[in-house]
Amino acid sequence: MQIQESMSGRLLAIGDIHGCYGPLRELVEDKLQLTSEDTLVFIGDYIDRGPQSRDVLDYIIKLRESRYKIITLKGNHEWMLLKARQEDVHLINWLYNGGHKTLDSFNVRHPDMIPDPYIEFCHNLEMFHQVGPFIFVHAGFNNDIDDPFSDEHQMIWTRQEDCSHPLFAGKIIIHGHTVNSISDLQYRMNTRSGIINIDTGCVYPHKSGCGVLSAVDLTNWELFSVSNK
Repeated sequence: MQIQESMSGRLLAIGDIHGCYGPLRELVEDKLQLTSEDTLVFIGDYIDRGPQSRDVLDYIIKLRESRYKIITLKGNHEWMLLKARQEDVHLINWLYNGGHKTLDSFNVRHPDMIPDPYIEFCHNLEMFHQVGPFIFVHAGFNNDIDDPFSDEHQMIWTRQEDCSHPLFAGKIIIHGHTVNSISDLQYRMNTRSGIINIDTGCVYPHKSGCGVLSAVDLTNWELFSVSNK
């Protein structure tokens, strides 16, 4: 279990990026104006579907190397990439779900050709992270077992927005994975919801209420977003 007991600066989180490098950089540098005192949690799904997966990974890695406090969680798309390197059935599924865009961004034909540092990055992603009352996860949790933190499959795949397990009493779950409109996210922020979905479908600019990359400041309860132009 990854638990961060205390921190200085702001506690920030960014939703699913999916290869949208331009909005990511604008969000971090212009909207958030990230400082070395802040803690920034990336919720997973950095790659696939959008055109600049490699640039997104390079940017996040550079932030970490620049001594910013960066937490990176695993999404189902990073999981699919790793599996695609092992079995053809997973390769077909990954390509169908936008993996070909990631290959294009690396100018390669097969996931085995993606350079090792990027694969190591995906291998080393955390499944969840906790800071005080906030629990960050890509998708959600399994409420039907004694230890919901032991079910890694549910943490990256579930679409059940119900965290009724007793372990989550008094906690606030921050997740992505399921596309959510910016208006719904704003409502959850305004009402201090116990479950906050921060995936506002950056890679879907033609989907109503979506097409933006969003970040939440959980210290000041503010919402920031950048349109995918």
